[in-house]
Amino acid sequence: MENHFVDLNRRRALDSYHVINYLIEYIEESKDLGNPKVQGSIKSKREQLRTICRKLPVLMRDNGFIITFAFLKGKGTSSIEQKIFEQSMKWISFVFSIPKEADDAFTYIINEVSQKEYMMISREIIKYFVWLKRYAEMEISN
Repeated sequence: MENHFVDLNRRRALDSYHVINYLIEYIEESKDLGNPKVQGSIKSKREQLRTICRKLPVLMRDNGFIITFAFLKGKGTSSIEQKIFEQSMKWISFVFSIPKEADDAFTYIINEVSQKEYMMISREIIKYFVWLKRYAEMEISN
């Protein structure tokens, strides 16, 4: 049984590492990297990513799953927060085997899961956000 938890923690760490790198690549997709204005914008967005990742575990603890994810989802389709929302939903869907028929994992969690499952999902996503925070701190330096 302990191996399952160790494996899950390793997968969580690996997935969050890939997510941070994916988000950094998403930020740096600009075509004109030689332009100083674009480079300043990229640095600003990288710092924004680090700031968001620093706040995520506290947002979850203070506001809960629904409010935190509504905040992330409500930021727009091309925002860093939206990308974090999408990647986090993929992780939750993987860990908790949310049915493929569920078009929207967020809506499924709100409407279909029991209170016990909701608490388990909340605890899991806090652990996931802690890993995101660690990697954001490591990958994005001042």
